[in-house]
Amino acid sequence: MKHLYKRLFLLVYYLVYAFIYAGWLFHRSFPPIIFRYSVKYFIFLAIMASFFFLPIIICVCVKRIGWKKFLFSIIPFFILIVFLYFVFSLRYYYTREYLFDPFLQNQFKQFKNQSIDKNDNTFRIICLGGSTTGNFALPVEKRYPNTLHRILQNYYPSVDIEVLNAGTNWYTTKHSLISYVTYYEDWNPDLIIVMHAINDLARSFSPVDFAMGEYNDLWTHFYGSAINAAKSPTFEQHILRYFETPLNAWYSKLRFLERDYSVKRYISLPAFKKNLTKLVKYIKNNKSDIILVTQPSLYKEDMREDELRLLYFGRTISNMRLNFIQREYPSPQSFCQAMKLFNKTVKEVSSKEGVILIDADNAVSKDLRNFRDDVHYTERGAETLAEIIAEKIIDERLILP
Repeated sequence: MKHLYKRLFLLVYYLVYAFIYAGWLFHRSFPPIIFRYSVKYFIFLAIMASFFFLPIIICVCVKRIGWKKFLFSIIPFFILIVFLYFVFSLRYYYTREYLFDPFLQNQFKQFKNQSIDKNDNTFRIICLGGSTTGNFALPVEKRYPNTLHRILQNYYPSVDIEVLNAGTNWYTTKHSLISYVTYYEDWNPDLIIVMHAINDLARSFSPVDFAMGEYNDLWTHFYGSAINAAKSPTFEQHILRYFETPLNAWYSKLRFLERDYSVKRYISLPAFKKNLTKLVKYIKNNKSDIILVTQPSLYKEDMREDELRLLYFGRTISNMRLNFIQREYPSPQSFCQAMKLFNKTVKEVSSKEGVILIDADNAVSKDLRNFRDDVHYTERGAETLAEIIAEKIIDERLILP
């Protein structure tokens, strides 16, 4: 009877183990960018694979030395684990800081290495936007504002061209509106280039990982990367975050459900239009020229499998909890239609306010030569965008040599 219980326990253990382990082996990764075939993926699978041998090791040890000696032999190990947990958790809570701007969530870009004063021969450009303007994954010299500076300086050698990159991760039109009125207008720019859409679009949702509460028109529900300051992660969550991607991938086809939302679901559109219009009006009042740029993206009607694998904005930044286990998120087709609507709004504001428009969404080819994910550029994509903007500035004769 004793052997029967042991075999029954092993059978139940390995059935449960097989069910759990299969969740990572045979289901779509979430998000798909870095999980499969990454070093972290194989480390995680190796750790989980070690549990396959755990009952066998325990059985062998118990058979050789007995239950009592086995339990006494592992007591020092557990004492060590508890001690290390106590020490590292104390260190974590004592040293943890989450730096953020108390008014704008992320710390906005300040031009600390520049002089606010400019001479009569200086033409100053400020580029407002989110991470697609900041281009932080690219080397500094390859980012679109830097490339734009190089092109314009070569074309106007007698003019001192300044292009200041104010792009900041997670930033929306509301962030740019506040930061312009409180900081950037003091720099007396001759030209402001504004490119927004994707982050404003994502504010339509209240994802568990980045927001608190339901949607509101002021967008105070969405914290972005400042969520750690609002919901500080515990020590245990901090440890698990190293394997956050593979943990999220577990049975992701069953847990993360793709939905084809209609464009009516993107309820942040009116606030986007209002913020963009106000920003344009403030800039016009300060006598600066303005260029509105539609947001280029990889979204299109027919996307290849390799392109779909790179998308993550819908799955990570816009997923909504359905229940304790499941979440739903907008499909690429839904995001595609929403991006068209937001870019159409940019065109409408440009037309109504009488400012220059660049339809970069139609000018930058939607392929992997230009994009490395939903909206962020490769070096070629950033260069293409810079060339399009530079051509418009030259054609409009905004800079007089």
